[in-house]
Amino acid sequence: MTDPASLDRFRLPAFEALDLEDDRDSVGELCSALAAELSTRRGGQRGLDGVQALIDALNRLGHAFTRQPRDDGWATWLQYTNGGTRHFYIHVELDDLESVMVLYDETLDASVARRRAGMTPEESTRDERVARFYERGLALVTGDVAYGDLDEADRLLLCLYELETGVSNGGFYTYITNTEGAQLADASAFLERVGATELAAIVADVIQGLPPSSDGLTEAVWAALDANAERFSELDERFHRTRESLAELVLDFLDRGA
Repeated sequence: MTDPASLDRFRLPAFEALDLEDDRDSVGELCSALAAELSTRRGGQRGLDGVQALIDALNRLGHAFTRQPRDDGWATWLQYTNGGTRHFYIHVELDDLESVMVLYDETLDASVARRRAGMTPEESTRDERVARFYERGLALVTGDVAYGDLDEADRLLLCLYELETGVSNGGFYTYITNTEGAQLADASAFLERVGATELAAIVADVIQGLPPSSDGLTEAVWAALDANAERFSELDERFHRTRESLAELVLDFLDRGA
């Protein structure tokens, strides 16, 4: 059995007392130390039972971790702290019990509320509206209806949501490799329809840098991506600098019932 006294530094108040911004390094160090503890100590047991024994010991020190249902090869325990404004995750890969992630951060709702607290009423209303675009896009991504089977409004929103988030998180190179460029032509047409002229011109330049017709990530596509890496990087910068709010343009278009 794991000795709770040896885990004193991981007591719940040690985490709750940290400021997530000012004490960022301390948060990271404490999470890394707990991950190492979970990876290397089994309390005399082996495998997932040992991990659970260690988590039970943490719960005796004030934590309230509960196992979450999932079937993707990982085991996850979760608790909320600081009045529900922070979440505390422990992820363990079942096929490799040395793979452990410990995440302690602000919840999305708390982060949004904190950001909006410094906004004017008009800014807060705009922020709430833009959030609708991302919430709907995420719901479509995780839904069970294929892209081609969606109605046109949802297909437009999903296509441009994946463009926006894909390029923002990794540039056109990553967006194209992740999606195989399957919706580039749709994205170009939809951008024109919603009035995102700057973004439409950027996507048109991207399309010009790829083979005129392709089915997936062919050798020709890979060659074009590599040959145009510098050009795509410049287009990434143009995409990030645009003054067009794609979320608002999409919502304006859909709200008009167009």
